[in-house]
Amino acid sequence: MLTHPRSVNRWLTLAMTVLLAAACGPGVASTSSGPPSNPSSVTAQSSPVPAAPALSQAQFTVGDTTSFSGISLWMALEHNLFAKYGLTVTRTELTGGPSVALPAAINGDFDVWDGPADASVVFCSRQPGACPLESIGTLSHNIGILLYAGPGAAITSPADLKGKIVGIYSKGSSTDLQLNAWLQLQGLQPGVDVTIVPVGGTDSTLAALTTNKIQAETLAAPLTVQAQRLGLTQIADFTKDLGDYEGALMLVRRASVQQHQDTFVAYMKGLYEGLAIARSNESDALAVAAKYSGIADAAALKSTYEVNRPLLAFPPNANKAGFTRILNVLRTLRADYNIQLAASARPEDFYTDEIVQQLSSSGFITEINRKYGLQSQ
Repeated sequence: MLTHPRSVNRWLTLAMTVLLAAACGPGVASTSSGPPSNPSSVTAQSSPVPAAPALSQAQFTVGDTTSFSGISLWMALEHNLFAKYGLTVTRTELTGGPSVALPAAINGDFDVWDGPADASVVFCSRQPGACPLESIGTLSHNIGILLYAGPGAAITSPADLKGKIVGIYSKGSSTDLQLNAWLQLQGLQPGVDVTIVPVGGTDSTLAALTTNKIQAETLAAPLTVQAQRLGLTQIADFTKDLGDYEGALMLVRRASVQQHQDTFVAYMKGLYEGLAIARSNESDALAVAAKYSGIADAAALKSTYEVNRPLLAFPPNANKAGFTRILNVLRTLRADYNIQLAASARPEDFYTDEIVQQLSSSGFITEINRKYGLQSQ
């Protein structure tokens, strides 16, 4: 059984549709869909840990954004799959970023938070003692970030970026962290060889790029569709170049999972069946995604689905190598990023695969895959 969470605090601003943003101020929570948003930041600070909230089977609340990694949840809600497994699930749309969402998760304002793995690792590394939060499953392996050059920037290779200005969503966002890692792979020193500046994650990003205020920019779908329409040049695909990098995950209170594992198992069953439908029925997935993601452009919506479908974690177990990559990236950042990662930190400190393994060993995953004509990766 799970709590009926306390109402989530009012938040402030709405960000972008991908797992890229970093937001530090208060934000907004609602149960309706809205413009694209899904901030990811390393700015979240530590929070006191309250006692575990009282639990009740009737309600189960999920803090979610409009990022496409939430498609499994959206499909499960639209197809009433949680009720099938004995749960009533409410989706609360969050904006404002991990700096607000993660303390709220510790507070028990919702039972599951869907958000970026890198921001979660940073937040947990700043907690005094053991982090009270952990991931019970992964929504996506990697994020699908591309690097585009602006018109007339004369950038055709990584070496051409030396002395140039590259835009990110915000400092500490997933775009920033992956750009740092990629530049180092190219033998370029972030902040020295290449200037990195925040430009936001909406149309202002492309405006900065096309007016040469910046010479290159990190983008993800659906903004990549606009970039292609403008004839901009793609110069890197971080998913291919960086390899393993855990994307979005399901973060919960450790105490809640330990005390009420059956409820989380039921939640994961509904989510996994939603994932199976999203992977097996494109037209259905696109219709549902249009409702929740705020992407009105049909071509952009289809492109976003096609980019994200292979990144969806199927089954939703953690990728240890993806967490390892995040830890390695964080350890290379400059002191001004204020990363407080312990030298002894291991990938396993941030997730558990116990529930996914239970679904697998019980035959549930095989049964759902067979039902929808799928095969686990």
